[in-house]
Amino acid sequence: NESLNAKPEPLQYPQSRLKYRYYGKTLLSMIDYAAKLEDGEEKDALVMALANHMKKCYIGWNKDTVEDKVIIEHLKELSKGELLLEPEKSLMTVQAKRSTPTSNPKKKRSNKKYKKRN
Repeated sequence: NESLNAKPEPLQYPQSRLKYRYYGKTLLSMIDYAAKLEDGEEKDALVMALANHMKKCYIGWNKDTVEDKVIIEHLKELSKGELLLEPEKSLMTVQAKRSTPTSNPKKKRSNKKYKKRN
């Protein structure tokens, strides 16, 4: 009877605070994985892919452009100095999406086909 009356313990939510929230936890775990890889082509390709993804995440969150050196510094910091890219490496070009007024989705269509013939 006592077990039915006992109050459940409150649910504990993760309390981790991300310094750069726009990168997300998944990217952080991918950075940790890449840092453990042996040096070589696979690691180099993964580091470039991670840096490009970081740039997309940054721009998607901030809606502004970002210099490659900022992403390279963030990658170095998040990997605790394990993943380094040379500043002369260029990352992909990512366009920031600008919110613009959309046109009317119901475009007026030509009624040539439907006009009455006399």
